[in-house]
Amino acid sequence: MLDSPHVHHTSRAGAVAAVLSSLVSLRNLNLAGKFGLISTILIIGFAALGAAYWQVTTVNKRASTDIETINHFGELSDQINIRFLEMRRLEKDFIIDQDESLLAQHEAALRAVEGMINEILQNPPTEGSGSLLEDMQLYLGLYEGSFKEMVQSMLEAGLDENHGYLGQLIGSANNIFQLISSAAEVQLQNSLLTMRQYERSFIAAPLTEYSDAMLEEKGVLEALLAGSELDEDTQLFIRGDLETYATSFLAYGDSVRRLTENRETFSEVALEFTPILDNLRATKTMLLQASRASANADQGRISLVFVGIIVLVGTIVNVAFFSLSRLISRPLRQAVDVSTAIADGRLNNRIEITSQDETGELLMALRNMQEQLLAQQQQLQQKMQEARRNAEASNRMAEEQSRMAEENARVATANGRIRQALDGVSSAVLMLDADLRIIYHNDAAITMFRRGHSDMARSLPGFDPEKIIGQSYDYLYTDALVEGQLLRNLRSSQSSEKQLGKRTYRITVSPVVDDSGQRIGTVAEWQDRTTEIAVENE
Repeated sequence: MLDSPHVHHTSRAGAVAAVLSSLVSLRNLNLAGKFGLISTILIIGFAALGAAYWQVTTVNKRASTDIETINHFGELSDQINIRFLEMRRLEKDFIIDQDESLLAQHEAALRAVEGMINEILQNPPTEGSGSLLEDMQLYLGLYEGSFKEMVQSMLEAGLDENHGYLGQLIGSANNIFQLISSAAEVQLQNSLLTMRQYERSFIAAPLTEYSDAMLEEKGVLEALLAGSELDEDTQLFIRGDLETYATSFLAYGDSVRRLTENRETFSEVALEFTPILDNLRATKTMLLQASRASANADQGRISLVFVGIIVLVGTIVNVAFFSLSRLISRPLRQAVDVSTAIADGRLNNRIEITSQDETGELLMALRNMQEQLLAQQQQLQQKMQEARRNAEASNRMAEEQSRMAEENARVATANGRIRQALDGVSSAVLMLDADLRIIYHNDAAITMFRRGHSDMARSLPGFDPEKIIGQSYDYLYTDALVEGQLLRNLRSSQSSEKQLGKRTYRITVSPVVDDSGQRIGTVAEWQDRTTEIAVENE
């Protein structure tokens, strides 16, 4: 939504306050400066008016953008609703018609809903709508899983008499019937017909009592088969088909029961979409109303500021012109009076200089003319005192420069000793100045960095071990903000491990302070632990 223009108003009010404070010292400006100040006030006024107009334009553009975003959110919400209804229609058509070609259309509708949910989640208009869409995404996944399980159960059970368990069931029964019919075994035929009746009842309503009755009748058929005059091969074929029939019968029942459970599950899940879609539509309406109200309120505030700027600038200009006329006329009147008195021979005139413009310079010239002799003496004394002060200041400056030169020489000597000592250290050592720039590395450091160059360059693009000197600390760190804060607040030695490419480094950093306790730099010791860690892991 639109940000409040309060900050912009505060900055403009500060600028106007600065102009008003300048009016207090208006007398210290020359005439060109006074007229320039008034021109500046006018320019600031016009600039403020332009800024107000720009703010109004920005508010309108932002409101239009917000409304477009909200409308797009509403369009996606409506499309989700339409696609979801299409999914439910295709789902019911598939259950009724058992047409597998409908599954591809159902999958396309589901993917479209999923894509639109993801598009809104990339930039949700509110946290609440984002939470609703995340819930919808969760329910959509549950719905998809339950629907696919239902489809799988239907395919396993058999969409027609030639597929799945139903196809196996009917095929086995037909084989048994053909074998029995050819032998004219009436009792076997009657037993098989009884099983087929239980089969039809079970297909219509998969109840346990029908499956139990079928299995009981299967035992009867097996007993009749054993006492029949059929040859052993025929009996063997019939028993095999009978087992296939019974197994397919029970498997078909399990598939139908899973189908019923899955259908109830995804139907319950689908019901959860309705309140979410209603909430999304309500969110769209609420956001549109809030956006329009916010834009109207911002335009009202900016209009008030617009009028206030006009009134304020007009008032300041009038006050400035009035003050300017008084500041010019008064000194000129005093100059005329003093000139007349000096012409009459009166040299004890009291001349007040209240400005530093050309009128003030005129009065200053009259005062100098009146006090010429005393002024020359005072000027001579002032010059002598100033010369003494300058000489003393020069002496103090020379002493200070000498002391600083000695201190710099001492520090340079100490630094040389430190660097000479560090050059002989086997550990990799870096030195950073107070601004966290690398000012030194020993030979061990450059050797270590050259050895790990290829690995470090993977995490630090552009890393070159030959260009370390003069670089900032972030040249060696991937998380520069965190490490910079740690180094600036460092009070004692700290150790950490960093993974750069396939190499692991232990880094120990210590602050460096001078005799007065002032932080002047940082020392960092690097240790390549890649080989050590590999050995530990083995």
